[in-house]
Amino acid sequence: MKFLVDTSIWSLALRRKTSLDRKEVVLLKEFISSGQRIFLLGIVLQELLQGTNASQLNKIVTYMQVFPIIELKTEDYIYAAQLHSLAKNKGLQLSTIDCLIAAAAIKYECHLFTADKDFMQIAKIAPLKII
Repeated sequence: MKFLVDTSIWSLALRRKTSLDRKEVVLLKEFISSGQRIFLLGIVLQELLQGTNASQLNKIVTYMQVFPIIELKTEDYIYAAQLHSLAKNKGLQLSTIDCLIAAAAIKYECHLFTADKDFMQIAKIAPLKII
């Protein structure tokens, strides 16, 4: 199985010392130790790194280098815009970044591992698989 891990999960695991025993962090550790295929998006990496100090940034960059980044293409951005429009027509307010992350997860056939409840709204209107 392939997983695209969202910023919300990485943040719990790498930036918050008090959350190491949360079920999401435990599950991420299990995925990593069992060799599951875990992918990143550049925007997720950027979100994770924003707000860190130089020491944290370097540690996180070094750690994250083992996870491949999905390189998005023009059609991925178009699909994200279509998801955003579809959601808007259904009365849903979604962020541009959330739509892009969801579009990538769908297109590249990854389960989205997230703690962000906004993705539940996208899953109601698109074939998004959420962990």
